[in-house]
Amino acid sequence: MEEEDRKALQAMQRHEQKKEEEEKKKPDPASEDEKGDSSTQDEKSEGSEAEEAKFRCAKSLLPGLAQQNVKIYLMSEDLPVIYGKPRFSHQFDVAVVGFYHAQNATGSFPAALRPKAQVYVELPRYFVGIKPEVKQKCCEKLRSIVGACGLKQTESPYAHHYLFSMDQTVPAAKPEPPVVETKAATAPPEEAKKEAEKKDEKKEEKKEEKKDEDPEEEKSTPAAKETDKAETK
Repeated sequence: MEEEDRKALQAMQRHEQKKEEEEKKKPDPASEDEKGDSSTQDEKSEGSEAEEAKFRCAKSLLPGLAQQNVKIYLMSEDLPVIYGKPRFSHQFDVAVVGFYHAQNATGSFPAALRPKAQVYVELPRYFVGIKPEVKQKCCEKLRSIVGACGLKQTESPYAHHYLFSMDQTVPAAKPEPPVVETKAATAPPEEAKKEAEKKDEKKEEKKEEKKDEDPEEEKSTPAAKETDKAETK
């Protein structure tokens, strides 16, 4: 009986050891949660650091502009309304004016500009659906409208904007070359006549060839039809 009891105890011990080993091999859910939390925290911290870096880069421009006393105004009103306001009297060093707004410029436009101010005027050169000659006329119109305000056109570093200046001592812009209208090349009248005659000759030759191949086509004429009726009678 003692031996049997020993064997039973040994078997029980082995069984318990196996259970303990299996439990040790199993992953701990608490540790997994901690790992997951740490990874999500790392991701959040990385994302927040990236956002903060972007914000710092964007925000770093503001102190620089503030140090240089630069202020930017975004306005959509018509030009006469803008430079008619007292708070904008001789306020701007640089003005960027759109194509449609520039057409409303009047002689009082310089009232909003400082003595050496620069004005960039948008051009319709890259507008889609406008012919080159129409674009050229629009550019000439803008040049005359803004120039009539007392501004001097100077060399612009951009092809899509004119540059005007309040400073009359700056060198003027070079005149633009006129737009040359491209037309299809036409042949002289004598050559055109010869080509037309050749085409007519080719057409006649083709007709004769068809007649030789199908002589029965002559019966399709009214005279041929009448002869066919007489024969049938």
